[in-house]
Amino acid sequence: MIKKEMRELIDSINQADDISAERKVELNKILNALMTEENAELKKSVPKFNGLIHEFEASHPDIAAIINRISMMLSSIGV
Repeated sequence: MIKKEMRELIDSINQADDISAERKVELNKILNALMTEENAELKKSVPKFNGLIHEFEASHPDIAAIINRISMMLSSIGV
């Protein structure tokens, strides 16, 4: 999940009147553990993802160049 959405969920839980304090603590612990695990998985995935990008660029330089040009054009118009 996205960090912002997780924070919104935690805020919603903490503001809910129909959830007991004990249950809020339990839910917060679970959601914080999930965010910690997600961050750890992302950190492990970044090097793999970067390696795949380099492999793709090396094996398909023309396609990579086209994708790069499209990305630059979209970026320049604010997309």
